[in-house]
Amino acid sequence: MWIDRPDAQIALEAKSMDAVTEGALKQLMETGLALLPGNVPAEQCDAVLEDFKRYCDEHPEHRKYQDDNGLHDRLACFHMSSAAALTVGTNRTTLKILEAAFEKTAVIVGSLFFERGSEQDVHRDTPAFFTVPLNHFFGVWTALEDIRQESGRLIYYSRGHRAIADQPFIGSGITNMERYFSEVVAACQRAGFPLVEVNAKKGDTVIWHPQLPHGGSAIKNRSLSRKSIVFHYAPVQVPCYGADAFFAAIPPKARIPMDYVPGKPTPYFNQGQPRFFVNRKEGNFDEA
Repeated sequence: MWIDRPDAQIALEAKSMDAVTEGALKQLMETGLALLPGNVPAEQCDAVLEDFKRYCDEHPEHRKYQDDNGLHDRLACFHMSSAAALTVGTNRTTLKILEAAFEKTAVIVGSLFFERGSEQDVHRDTPAFFTVPLNHFFGVWTALEDIRQESGRLIYYSRGHRAIADQPFIGSGITNMERYFSEVVAACQRAGFPLVEVNAKKGDTVIWHPQLPHGGSAIKNRSLSRKSIVFHYAPVQVPCYGADAFFAAIPPKARIPMDYVPGKPTPYFNQGQPRFFVNRKEGNFDEA
């Protein structure tokens, strides 16, 4: 993307855009993460939580994924069922920023609804969202309630999107996944990049650069929820593969047609029905 080119700052100054979009792109270029305070209205956050309650009432299998405090780890692709979740995913301010970076229409690849912190190790999303061309996607996380430190916050290495290149690992074999993430973290630590906790309030949105190392801090009080929703986006007609393809001996090169849900102003991949998963510390890179 143009925001990663050496002349990105000059290009940004030459573009005509609103202050919010310009500021977010500047944050993405400098630190790898843009924070949009109050981006989603409180009533939209509440509507997502109400939709989730209704979904659980209609799908008794949810009980298999509850912890002792009644909290669920993650529900993938909730926007395929919830109009309220899709409203968050099609937020106009968010899409304007993404499309300014993509210079194309943004497409929703998938979503993850969380009731509690992921506690996931620091990682990059690149293998899970292996686009052709490389790193044409964004992760966008919105807090659906005030996030307390004890519930496990989103963490990231500021400027870590510049720490180490991905190319040496593409096609290096799936057994190198653990080494890839450890080398990313080691490079951030050698560079002295700070590990930052996101102190998010209800309705705040975070956009992270494709190569930003991020994860979830430890949950200190397991009775506390951390209700939030993540969307991942790619430019329209850009194919997106998974970790197996990223680490494959021969990475995919063919552009495959995307299966979009028709008749929507913002296209999104047809991921079928939502599915519950359990958070894994090492990452859930095998999910659709």
